[in-house]
Amino acid sequence: MNENEIEISVYCLAYNCVQFIDKSIHGMLNQKTKVKYKIIIHDDASNDGTAEIIKRYANKYPEKIYAILQSENQYSKGVDIEKEYIWPHIKGKYIAICEGDDYWIDENKLQFQYEYMEHHPECSLCTHNTLKYDLTDNKTKKFNNWRNTYALTPEDVFMKWYVHTSSFFLRRTCMDWNGNVYWFGDYMMLTWSLYQGKIVALPQVMSQYNWKNPNGVTYNNNMQEVNKWIETWAQLITYLNEYNELTHFKYDQYIQKKIGLVKFQCCQKEYDNIIFNSISKANSIKAAKKLKTSEYYSIYVDMKKGIWKLLRRYRYEGYFFYPLWKYIMQKYLKNDEI
Repeated sequence: MNENEIEISVYCLAYNCVQFIDKSIHGMLNQKTKVKYKIIIHDDASNDGTAEIIKRYANKYPEKIYAILQSENQYSKGVDIEKEYIWPHIKGKYIAICEGDDYWIDENKLQFQYEYMEHHPECSLCTHNTLKYDLTDNKTKKFNNWRNTYALTPEDVFMKWYVHTSSFFLRRTCMDWNGNVYWFGDYMMLTWSLYQGKIVALPQVMSQYNWKNPNGVTYNNNMQEVNKWIETWAQLITYLNEYNELTHFKYDQYIQKKIGLVKFQCCQKEYDNIIFNSISKANSIKAAKKLKTSEYYSIYVDMKKGIWKLLRRYRYEGYFFYPLWKYIMQKYLKNDEI
């Protein structure tokens, strides 16, 4: 393939996803497009057979796939994988993403998004509806459900998780971020693309996100894990402040609101660990009251509507009905998706 003819670069980050990688690669290869595209797959020293499958596909389709197979894990060394290994191989006008444990379910995905972007130069990033498959209970539901083409608002972009990375199709020029690079690359792409133009979601369902409930790790009575989580998410506040300056405070009201929510969630991790695991009624109630009286509590509650909003309130206001509250918290409300 003449690389000067490439219009779309697709990249895939893979690590120990042997049960999905075959279907992921097949979904990328199976695209019906009128333009040339290239697939870049990076495996970060998987030890479960993922790399072998990638190598097999790369050998079979050398004109379509460029594989980067690491012998040592780069993420654990703090290497910015995308900057060091992906960007040097990006060609063309557009970039699409599909991680190794997700896959595309529509063979026309790239063509649909390409045509939309070509006809809408004001659009910086194009997304679409995605299915969410829960690996813990083998149930599938819609991750999002746009019924018509929808332009995301700043509130959608900064405060909510409305679009999945497997749906991203963006202009290559949107990758000119000059600040530090953090682990939440999809959020960075989304917010930086907003500054570059419109972010539009198409109503077609064209990818599947495979998700595993992390509850067993989140509330395991291990404060070291909780502190690690808090430290990790504190990086998001650093990024938002950096973004705010680089964009001349264009979205300051949304950024301040998001920072408030992140601060609440960091406190939430610490006190939830007490609520879910403490055998002391007094300690559990005290922790719930601390969260209820947080200055950012209203932001957390208002992120949902209807019954979900009531459940969020009950999560930290239902201690009047102890021990029913404790039972419901431990059995049903560990997952903060409510």
